[in-house]
Amino acid sequence: MKRGSNGIEREVDKLGRVVLPMDFRKKLGIERSSKVLITMNEDTVLIKASERLCAMCKKQVELNSDLGLCPSCIEKVKSYDV
Repeated sequence: MKRGSNGIEREVDKLGRVVLPMDFRKKLGIERSSKVLITMNEDTVLIKASERLCAMCKKQVELNSDLGLCPSCIEKVKSYDV
């Protein structure tokens, strides 16, 4: 691993995989089993965290939500009379 002025150099393994540096993953909110969007622009590969949408209202979910629900929908679920 070599640090450059604009990033970190990583080796591609024999299956074509590259490990994303931990500090990059943390900044993007990418956790184990997260989905990422990979695109190509001329000679550049871009990797970004996929948009996470609330399972109920389809609004953007906060990155720390393990439930897949936005804070508003979590409160609605808590208020349901069972």
